[in-house]
Amino acid sequence: MQDTAHLISAVQKAKSEADFIVVTMHAGTEYTREPTKLQTSFSHAAIDAGADIVFGAHPHWTQGIESYQGKYIFYSLGNFVFDQEFSPETKNGLTVDVSLTKKESKTTLNSLTLHPILIENYGQPRLLTGEAKTQALTDIGQKEDTLET
Repeated sequence: MQDTAHLISAVQKAKSEADFIVVTMHAGTEYTREPTKLQTSFSHAAIDAGADIVFGAHPHWTQGIESYQGKYIFYSLGNFVFDQEFSPETKNGLTVDVSLTKKESKTTLNSLTLHPILIENYGQPRLLTGEAKTQALTDIGQKEDTLET
């Protein structure tokens, strides 16, 4: 996380070999809704270097989504299959459908659809619907489950 030069080099190398670059980060303060400055600077550096999307993990809670330079940063997807049943926040997570299209040598992001989940029985994810889904999206600053691309 603190070796930005390595991040930039890795993203640039990947960009020369791949059509769409996904960067993941394991960072942030556990049990918080807001990303740290380090998460933000790392994610921005990844996008600036050529990444197409950034997904974060570690805080055990879902965190916000940022559109930066026309690309998306998911600061924390929260938990998915995990056994932390001690709070509502650690039982919620987020999955994301990423739809891409490749035309000739250009790959573009078509859509991003958010699917909030609830972890039940110590490790069984269930898709949220209705009011629970709406609340989970609201918790991370989203009104809709589809992001503009």
